[in-house]
Amino acid sequence: MRAKFLLIPVALLSVAVVVWWGVKPVAPRDAPVRVSVQPAVSPGPGVVDSRTPPVAPRDSLIDAVWAAFSADAANTKSALDALELRRTRYPSDPTTTTAIRGFLDADAANTKSALDALALRLWGMPRDVATGAIQGFLDGRNNAETRLPFAVGDGGNLSTAPTLRVWLLDQLGQLDPAAAADYAQSILSARESAEEWAVALRDFARVRTGPADGVFLSTKMRVLLTEPRWQAEASVGWLEAFDVAVHLRDTTLAPELSRLLTRTEKQDKPAAFAAYLTLDRLVLAEPTAMLGRLQAEPDLMQGREQTRANYFARADVRDPQQRALVEAYLADPRHSPEELAKFAGLYPNANRMISKNLLTPTETPTRESLAAHDREALAVVTAWVEDARFESIRPALEETRRRLEEFVRQAGQ
Repeated sequence: MRAKFLLIPVALLSVAVVVWWGVKPVAPRDAPVRVSVQPAVSPGPGVVDSRTPPVAPRDSLIDAVWAAFSADAANTKSALDALELRRTRYPSDPTTTTAIRGFLDADAANTKSALDALALRLWGMPRDVATGAIQGFLDGRNNAETRLPFAVGDGGNLSTAPTLRVWLLDQLGQLDPAAAADYAQSILSARESAEEWAVALRDFARVRTGPADGVFLSTKMRVLLTEPRWQAEASVGWLEAFDVAVHLRDTTLAPELSRLLTRTEKQDKPAAFAAYLTLDRLVLAEPTAMLGRLQAEPDLMQGREQTRANYFARADVRDPQQRALVEAYLADPRHSPEELAKFAGLYPNANRMISKNLLTPTETPTRESLAAHDREALAVVTAWVEDARFESIRPALEETRRRLEEFVRQAGQ
């Protein structure tokens, strides 16, 4: 039994070697040779120029990998089903769990090797030929699972992809961004795969930056956020696509994001957390517009009022508009004492979530900028403590003042 399970990953590795050898490119002497540093990531822009590039038969390389993955899928499932059955029958036997983990690790490594071999071939071809080969396969609608996660790496490119089609779309976006942006429109014309939409939205946004393009992306983002099937699946690719809203700085998507944020069922937690982060990053990107909307439309945060306090604690009161919005928020009788106390306990909120995103970089404030912000905030909070409008939350504001005084003291040491 053990030998049977081990044969499958070894077989896939053998296929990867055969595929690589069978489609191994003969690059011109002056063409740079690039080697993949990270599994399943393109080796680099080793593009060879050719005035009359030959048309590569699509079934000569990509289809070979697709056939290998497709043939291996059934065997892999059978092996995993057998191991799961054994674990069910003998739950106290730890060797079965170890065998499953080892099997999956070996399978993932061999899958990455096969994709690396294909990437090396694609990046060694003339760009027109590689682009045509990828688009030809995608047009054929074939697909195969890689059993790898949707994972964003450096520069918004994928480090691993869950299907061969998603992986190829990512490669197309790196090989030929303009062609990828064009092809993205065909992906976005049908609601088939949230993961493919995520890559297509990224590819389109990277190249198309005009006003009409922004409207197109905003419309597609609203479709993505409200598609019931994708909401129920809550796949990693769907969640990662929320970054497009931040890239667009599109505060008009706040209602759709808020509806996801305020869901309370257990299965909705991933979407709610992704919506929370997206709204938070929109507050950082467009504070006046977002805080103004949250203040004008309190129902957007119904059930998540303390989260609204978190967002208002992001405000930079050195900006007169943001200060006015915060003061209106603090004086608004619609907000409970508990919510306002939450604001006072967080302000100024300078925490940041560090992540690799499809489109947007993660910016972190410097020590110097934080210190300057704290000094200004201390002066404003001191004025609030003496302001009769905020008498009901004066004890909480006094605690905020003491905390800021300590921050300023520490920064001066």
